[in-house]
Amino acid sequence: DEWSREDYRLSQLILEKRGKVITDDMLQKMKDKRLKDLRQPEKFDIDFTWWLNIFLGSVSAGLWSIYLSWGHLTLKKTLPNGEQVYVYDASSRNNAERMLWISILITIIWVIVLAFRVI
Repeated sequence: DEWSREDYRLSQLILEKRGKVITDDMLQKMKDKRLKDLRQPEKFDIDFTWWLNIFLGSVSAGLWSIYLSWGHLTLKKTLPNGEQVYVYDASSRNNAERMLWISILITIIWVIVLAFRVI
């Protein structure tokens, strides 16, 4: 997916000179394997430090924590064939959703506290 057609053709010529023939079928299999590898979601481990940062971030800058959580929940990557897949696996997105709701809740609480403090 990172090579142009010319790169493919030149590499095939070089391999042919060295005695190895790459057929179009083999090339298609390699492309399919690369797409399969790219489709695999990443694991985003959320440990105690992340939860603490989200909580403190919600207290100090709620919108920022909401933004980061939303980003981890909805982030997608585009594969070379145009297909879009989530960057993170399902359990990581579930954790991001929990962080999002916690951030929203704490932000609402802070807005209410500050509103009553002003009045």
